[in-house]
Amino acid sequence: MDAKTARSATVVMLYKGEDIAAFCTSFSFTSKAYGEMDQVAITLQDRDGRVWQGERWPTRGDILEPILIVEDWRRNEDRHELRCGAFELDMPVVTGPPDTIELNGSAKKTETSAQAEKKTTGWEAVSLSQVAGDIAGRNGYSLDWRGKDRSYPRLDQKEEGDLAFLERIAQEAGNGVKLHEGRLTVMDVAAMENQAPAFVFNRLQSFAQGPAVVDYRFSSELHDKYKSCRVIWQDTDLGELYVGKFDDPKVPSGEVLKISDKRVTSSGDAEKLAKESLLAKNRPDIIADLTIVGDTRVKGGLTCTLTEFGGFSGKYLIKSAEHSPFDGYKVKLSLQKVK
Repeated sequence: MDAKTARSATVVMLYKGEDIAAFCTSFSFTSKAYGEMDQVAITLQDRDGRVWQGERWPTRGDILEPILIVEDWRRNEDRHELRCGAFELDMPVVTGPPDTIELNGSAKKTETSAQAEKKTTGWEAVSLSQVAGDIAGRNGYSLDWRGKDRSYPRLDQKEEGDLAFLERIAQEAGNGVKLHEGRLTVMDVAAMENQAPAFVFNRLQSFAQGPAVVDYRFSSELHDKYKSCRVIWQDTDLGELYVGKFDDPKVPSGEVLKISDKRVTSSGDAEKLAKESLLAKNRPDIIADLTIVGDTRVKGGLTCTLTEFGGFSGKYLIKSAEHSPFDGYKVKLSLQKVK
């Protein structure tokens, strides 16, 4: 890169038809893999209290649409955009002096509050993908189905919000759920973890060589391992009892993991759930917090490989990626080791 060309990372913040980036002193956008909404956090300057604490006072539910733009980042005349999406703002917080306005927002959910309403409904002879389609349709979303499907002779939603209900039954089938940009996505978590790594983060690599690591923190949670898992589910509607069991051949002895609160539709499903649950339970939880030099391509739900980190090297799922372009563009990653 020409030494005379300065790298830049800027943000366009569309709010009520105008760009309010000139008032912004800090900004972060966090992309989540699943289970949580994407988030934004911004701080606006309002030194004399006359700009934002009058007619322009932000209210809960106002929409903010940020766009992160980087130019001349790795080479002259390159330009990349990260369109973060639309976010519903929470109530503002004022601090001072000098006065500042702190705003937080979550990915825009829907035009109505329908998905938050507790509902009671039922389905006969239905699949998980069909239920997801029904919930997406009645809340104004398109459905992006990439999950593990499951069939049910009957499925009941009892005084439960649509999203909470779908997340619960999807999780039981090994899926994650995410809302973004008017799209309800149901994804197979195992398939997400098995996807090819999108990035390699080498502890010794410089920015000129590729994605550069600024700092890192690793933690490992060890726990007692279970020898076997036993799944039992009583289908009261059909009067059937489904039982499944799996033994971990790598564990010579240990307790039995018992699961009786997850719905299955056959003994075969029970055995599959027993295996998935036991292997997941026996896997050490290795968590990494990594800060890298800014990269607009990095987002939650992708996988990456860490190298030159000793015993912590390996493949990780990006659980979340927090982009902060102010004071030097960096991305903070929350990672879960998968291999």
